[in-house]
Amino acid sequence: MEISKKELSTVNEIIYKNMDLWLKKLNKRIHLKLYALVYDNNEELIKIVRVKKTVPASNGEPGVAQDIFPEVDLQRVFDELRILPAAEGDLPATMEALKGFLDQQCYKPPADYKQKNAEDKEEEVEIKAQPESEDTRLLYANHLRYAGAKNTQVMLSYLLEIRNVDPVSRELFFSRPQFSFLRMSLDYFFGNYFSVNSTGEITLQDNKIQSRFDEDPLLFNRRMSRLFFGKMQEYILSNKSADAPEFNNDLKFDYSIHNLMEQMDEISSLPYENASPFGSILFLHSQAIDLPGLIRFSIRFKETGRILLDDAKRIRKLLELTNEDKDLYLIADHRYIYGLGEVNWNLQHSTLAVRLDFNGLSKLKLVLVHTEAELSKGGELIVENDKRYYRSDLAMVEQQLISLSSKNPRLGEEGYSSERFMKLLENTFWKDQSTAAHQSSIEALDLIVRKAREQKHGTMVVITSPDTAKQELITLSKQSTPIEEKAIHPDHVKFLTAIDGAIYFDTQARCHALGVILDGNAKPDIGDPSRGARFNSAHRYLHKLKDSGEQECVIAIISEDGMVNLIPENENEDLLLATAEEMIDLINVDPPDLNKLEAKGKLLLESSIVDSEWLFKVGRACWDKKMYDRAIQFVSHAETQAKSEFITASQYNLIGNCFHNKAVSQKVEPYDEQDIIKLYEKAIAMYEKAIENSLSSENWNHIYNSNLGNSCSYLFPILKKDNNSLTYFHAILDKAIHSLSEAIEERKRRSLKNNKKLYFKRAYCLQGQAETEENEANKEVLYRKSMDDYNLSLELEPKDTDSLWNKSLIHEYFNELNDAVECLARALVNKNEEKFMKKLVKFINKQPDLILVARAAYTAQTGSASLPPELDELYEAYLGKLEAFDLEGVAAAKEMLSHPKPDSDEELDSN
Repeated sequence: MEISKKELSTVNEIIYKNMDLWLKKLNKRIHLKLYALVYDNNEELIKIVRVKKTVPASNGEPGVAQDIFPEVDLQRVFDELRILPAAEGDLPATMEALKGFLDQQCYKPPADYKQKNAEDKEEEVEIKAQPESEDTRLLYANHLRYAGAKNTQVMLSYLLEIRNVDPVSRELFFSRPQFSFLRMSLDYFFGNYFSVNSTGEITLQDNKIQSRFDEDPLLFNRRMSRLFFGKMQEYILSNKSADAPEFNNDLKFDYSIHNLMEQMDEISSLPYENASPFGSILFLHSQAIDLPGLIRFSIRFKETGRILLDDAKRIRKLLELTNEDKDLYLIADHRYIYGLGEVNWNLQHSTLAVRLDFNGLSKLKLVLVHTEAELSKGGELIVENDKRYYRSDLAMVEQQLISLSSKNPRLGEEGYSSERFMKLLENTFWKDQSTAAHQSSIEALDLIVRKAREQKHGTMVVITSPDTAKQELITLSKQSTPIEEKAIHPDHVKFLTAIDGAIYFDTQARCHALGVILDGNAKPDIGDPSRGARFNSAHRYLHKLKDSGEQECVIAIISEDGMVNLIPENENEDLLLATAEEMIDLINVDPPDLNKLEAKGKLLLESSIVDSEWLFKVGRACWDKKMYDRAIQFVSHAETQAKSEFITASQYNLIGNCFHNKAVSQKVEPYDEQDIIKLYEKAIAMYEKAIENSLSSENWNHIYNSNLGNSCSYLFPILKKDNNSLTYFHAILDKAIHSLSEAIEERKRRSLKNNKKLYFKRAYCLQGQAETEENEANKEVLYRKSMDDYNLSLELEPKDTDSLWNKSLIHEYFNELNDAVECLARALVNKNEEKFMKKLVKFINKQPDLILVARAAYTAQTGSASLPPELDELYEAYLGKLEAFDLEGVAAAKEMLSHPKPDSDEELDSN
């Protein structure tokens, strides 16, 4: 019997809310969307439901929205997620196949996905909207068996899209899945989070699904942390290789017998001479520790004197000897500390090495450490005793597996954002009316906070108005060290914050006091008992100032591990993030709900505190769906919000893409030419900023240059119409040719596949230069260069009619009519366009024997002796005239046509 709509909705909501809660505990920026795929007992797909978070238009708590697909079509799910099967049309047939397909990451990144209905002629911008380095999503599938009312039995397969995952966690999820905390947690969530009946099925009782261990998401995360530490301890014990990926996490309760987390947490809770614990333990298999040369011990304990991992006090003392900057660690296996030493990493090979960092009281970080050869840097070929060796640099790769704070796991960094801090200062003190002088102070205060993060004991940076600072420091004089008001050199900040208490600044970035002990009144609704004294005293002080009048204050609370909390917190920040993610979900639905988009978009566009990164993501989603007007709204607001110092090269490139594609799409609508010019000019300016801000390690410069040249190639024909702007016209052409050449050379340097479009565009621009060149010698040189690029374009795409047409025009200029006719005949074979035929007829009427060249080229391409009626008529007419004068000439012509010469470009293509 089929599951009822109400029953399915209840189950889906429970699954979604529980999963969303524990993911948010790992990182509050993570966003979840899932698809419930309902299978009957024969594993036939019978229903699909989209489940996602929705934010009410008015104030209120986010809810869960569910939409049943009108047709049971898995392809539609793949389309919405912008993923393609490994082979076109080859959708995973079973639940296990779907899970395996997504496990192996056999889908294309979202930016590579082409919408089915995209028009072939619409201009494409080469850059991916979202380079792989910025892709933040994971796709995952797993299933539950469900037994419901009236003997209902179904299989519920859930396809998850998890967004805003940090790059390291995402890379581990696919490349080293056995070391992914997130993958293990997902597998365990589906495997043993919910209680099941005797036949392994979840059930509804009073509209609830019972948790197997009476856990809430917080306790589930803590259990996963303990099991993950146990798993790493098991891996160290068994000398597990980190190289071969293993996707399935078997529910091994053996991990629970290990107590590594408890041992390390006890060490992290112990101060030493009033200092918080900092330092590192490197875990290796015992045999690896004894490998000759791998570990260079500074001190090594006697075998009988090795220290057990549960000897917390001795290990805490020994941590003071370690120095991560000098690569000096305590060396341990799964049970003992062996001594203090450093690692000769070039001998590590496949040996598993896991480092545990202590970052303050009850703060731990587990890191997978390995090496990778950088063959492209510093390589050297060496020949010794007739043997050839290649020596290359080894790059240290440190991948954070998990961080713990008071046993609570965290993934990625929600951390400090200069943009967010500066926006908070603006909104708090100047209400978006800041001047250039204010901006200078804001930047100075941002630098102070960033420098304060460098010291290892935690601190607070308090910022108030100058009047409030003076008044407060009179009150706090007996619990602070007041100083003469002055600006402080940023490099001195980490030393001035080494003492207990806060450092106190005004909004002009002048320091008023050091070691300030903040006061405030305790209230039942202020603070968080799970946080430390520093956090709670900051909140009490902030509320004291608010209660005493309109005294504004911003406090940066810096913990020992460098994490920063900013107060006051933007009350609507979580709502805005949820709204941005919901908009992306709405955009990706086909067709998008424009009314909902309008309402949600208004909330984001009118917000002065919305994060520019979220706006860029919404803009990118709009760009993917060819909603260019909306995309421009969001990326323009993002540009305003971010200010230039926070915009990445790929984000500038995205802005350029939006304006470029808007300009291209305008051509099919009534448009003002000046508006088109402005759109292209904005795109060009953004691509130039992308190139300017691109990091040498980013490897996207060839695309930014390609896009710049592309936009210039669209702008110059419009400028050409205006004789008053010829100087500007030539400048744009020069820019186009230069940037396209840079893109071509960069692709060669990086051994990337040749790009036909780049050669075509450069040829087109060189042809444009030639047409306006007055010096005949220079004109011929430019035309020949253009011809060379068209030939390169045709080598890569022999059927490209645009290259053939433009090349025929150059041949016409040089009066090389045979070559011009051959190009036009080839173009006509591939596309029956009127202009090709008209031009052919014009040439043949001027020189009738060219019909033989046209017929030879046409039949060589088609392999058939038949011609289009217009050419056939010209051919018969030519033969008729020839027959009247020269019967031998007619026979020779027919013989040549019965054995046409091979097409040279086709031969190049076959190579």
